[in-house]
Amino acid sequence: MRANPYTQYRKIQVETSGPGELLLMLYDGALRFLSQGMKALDEGDLERCNNNLLRVQDIVFELIASLDYQAGEVAVSLARLYDYIYQLLIQANIKKNIEPLYQVETILLELRDAWKQSLEATPNVR
Repeated sequence: MRANPYTQYRKIQVETSGPGELLLMLYDGALRFLSQGMKALDEGDLERCNNNLLRVQDIVFELIASLDYQAGEVAVSLARLYDYIYQLLIQANIKKNIEPLYQVETILLELRDAWKQSLEATPNVR
């Protein structure tokens, strides 16, 4: 059976990307699944909402695991922020409340945009 071309493209993209680009992909994925989860919650599809929010939680966990604590206070601050996001996701998923998800979206967008600007300013970091 032939593999999905999009899946193959994404696999190659991940395998050939640098750490900075991978982090950007994680943020993009988290925002995509968050958007899908929010839409599902709005439509009353609780199972799809749960599945998407769990995927966001997995990505946030990966962001936490990828932190380099030797980088100092920045890593510790990011860990606290990621943990806060994780807790908001759990709270929203359990209570099926969309309000914490808006806060998660705002934080993730700000982090993603800051990281993208950083990559554009220092292209050799990719």
